[in-house]
Amino acid sequence: MTLAEILAALAKLSAEEQKEFFKQLTPEVKAASGLVIRTTEEDSQYVTSQVNLRANQVAEENFNRKYKERMDALDADILEATGVAKKAHQDNVPDEKTTDYLKRAIKEAEALGKTADAKMVRKLQNDLREAQQQRERDLAEKDKQLHTFKVDTVLDSEFNTRKVHLPAHLKTDDEKRAHEQLTRDSLKQQFKSKYEAKADDKGNIIFYLNGEPVTSKQNGQPLKAGEILDQEFRTFFAPVSNQQNGTGATPPNDGGTGSFKTTKEVHAHLASKGMDARKPEYQEEFNKLIKENKIEIGGVTLQ
Repeated sequence: MTLAEILAALAKLSAEEQKEFFKQLTPEVKAASGLVIRTTEEDSQYVTSQVNLRANQVAEENFNRKYKERMDALDADILEATGVAKKAHQDNVPDEKTTDYLKRAIKEAEALGKTADAKMVRKLQNDLREAQQQRERDLAEKDKQLHTFKVDTVLDSEFNTRKVHLPAHLKTDDEKRAHEQLTRDSLKQQFKSKYEAKADDKGNIIFYLNGEPVTSKQNGQPLKAGEILDQEFRTFFAPVSNQQNGTGATPPNDGGTGSFKTTKEVHAHLASKGMDARKPEYQEEFNKLIKENKIEIGGVTLQ
């Protein structure tokens, strides 16, 4: 086949078929192309890993810088109090630690007949102890902030790639964008309030509910953020398959047997009542009406 024929054949495939085609390419074919070929999910994971890697580097650099500044200040105080200098840096020899420097400086000062002021020595020892304790507190805070950053990065990646259902009463692009952002922010906060995120021994983020990891009923593996999102908040987003086609529109929802036939009608009804889509009550009422009216979403009827 010519390149033109291959491209023409690809153009006839659905989005899912095209995705499967690229997944089937062998490592040799990918390498020969000179291109990096990743699925949307793989690319999202790659970007997230690179962002987290850089965040780790920056946090570590800041932590080490602050600790070094604290130790350098102590070294200067020790020199002023004892007159004994810290050992000069030597290649292939570990630098003298401030703890060892303080002990040596006191001994050498005494050997030279320079009795260090007792109050000053106690102060230096207390300062050193406090600096070491502060280091532990800073380390714990660094790890906490990095964990929060990683969780937010994972959630942002999932929430921001989904198309929010828009109530019919929203007309302008600004209104729609504001509604989408407010909805994502609200749902993200609900997600974080309900699920506890912990890192396993490999650094993977695992989500817990009531102290137990949230796992798949099919294989028992921990559910990813996107999988939980699709289960918990799917009524707020367009089906994934429809988003991949680039339409971003809500597909026809049939099967409604009550006052409402589609999710769009339910959204419009709730909006007319003045309910805020960012509030948990909105989602509860939405789910209730979907179930009562037996409206299908993506071919699934909520039970």
